[in-house]
Amino acid sequence: MARLRAVWPDVHVHVRADSGLGVPLMYDVCRELRLSYTFGIGVNARLRAMSDDLMKTALEDYKKTGQPQRAFMLVDYQARSWSEPQPVVIKVEANPEGTNRRAVVTNRPGCRVLPVAIYDEYAMRGESENRNKELKVELHAGRLSDHRFLANFFRLYLHTAALNLLVRLRHAVVEIAPTPAERASRTGCRPRRSPSRRGGSSSTGGAAATRWEGVSPAPGGPA
Repeated sequence: MARLRAVWPDVHVHVRADSGLGVPLMYDVCRELRLSYTFGIGVNARLRAMSDDLMKTALEDYKKTGQPQRAFMLVDYQARSWSEPQPVVIKVEANPEGTNRRAVVTNRPGCRVLPVAIYDEYAMRGESENRNKELKVELHAGRLSDHRFLANFFRLYLHTAALNLLVRLRHAVVEIAPTPAERASRTGCRPRRSPSRRGGSSSTGGAAATRWEGVSPAPGGPA
């Protein structure tokens, strides 16, 4: 942090991590270094008691509407090992899979006004973990069963190259996919609301296929 602030004195750094790193020493270090933070925290008996009424309301609303319910609350909580109370955001859910509670401890400004945003921003850390999962699971980078180091090293190199190709392909599809206005100009139709590209791959795939029709195949590749 000293090296960063020597170059960018006003840089803001936010630390977010799961409950494995959410220990009193980390809270103290973050405050000393003027860092904002959001750490996961286990829902113990005290936090559960504090959120029982909210969970009860969520369950009742789910039974009435049949729609998944998600609700939030912020409490000032102090564990025995903490030097002072801290804001804790508690999330409760009721849905077809059952109920769920999660909590995070934070010192972010605005947590009392927008506890939902605090929790959702913390949960976004899981998206970066999905990229690790793609490499290890979908691209099988965890398969290192050769007996020699260099063989395993080369195998991992190929898996990593495959991930880079996948990332580049995603960027290419996003760049070439036409916007609703572009599609309307080609067809003469008014643009209509379409699913987000992030959530619906069919629209993006179709647009990408249309734009790729004028691209010649690589030599020796499939026609």
